[in-house]
Amino acid sequence: MMIFVDFDDVLFNTKKFRLDLKKKFLDFGVTEAVFERYYKADNLDQKPKTYSPFNHLRMIEEGEDLDLKGLKSKLEIFLSDLGGYLFSDSLDFLKKFGSDSIFVISFGESVFQRNKIAACRMQNCCQAVEVIEDSKAQAIGKILADKKSSPIFFIDDRVEFIRDVKKNLPEIQTILLQRPEGRYQDTADENCDFVAGNLKEVEGIIRG
Repeated sequence: MMIFVDFDDVLFNTKKFRLDLKKKFLDFGVTEAVFERYYKADNLDQKPKTYSPFNHLRMIEEGEDLDLKGLKSKLEIFLSDLGGYLFSDSLDFLKKFGSDSIFVISFGESVFQRNKIAACRMQNCCQAVEVIEDSKAQAIGKILADKKSSPIFFIDDRVEFIRDVKKNLPEIQTILLQRPEGRYQDTADENCDFVAGNLKEVEGIIRG
């Protein structure tokens, strides 16, 4: 068995994390409007494809007349231990299926996303962590080229990623995870073989 699982909003409460991250900026005098403007980066000619809080900080410092000295070190401390942002069922799910079966496939800025996952102290629960900035199907395909074990499942909260995987790797069984706490509440389509509300339900689907 091989289980490919997304990180943000599937294993990790990204909505809560983002609220707490924003508070770090607000504590240094950054207004919510400024935080959101540079978070979305719609005001920039070249909008970053992926997010990093340190890029976010740099853009605010360059674009606004604000003294944010000391915020970087506060962010580094905050980002050093993020295990508390894992959903309550995440570690239990990972441990039940074991490190031989689990592959984390996450979309994001490589350094920040890898550090964020590492700060959750869950590496011993999965065989590999892949951070990509393009196609998840392509990353999964490379892993399957070296190793394949049926059945194969892919769990994500975004239909666009499920569609990409199903189109390119139709043998994979796809599960759309729609947590109440999730930032995205995509509507399932024909590419989603199953829909679940939490990882306990996902476990039931996988075990049949």
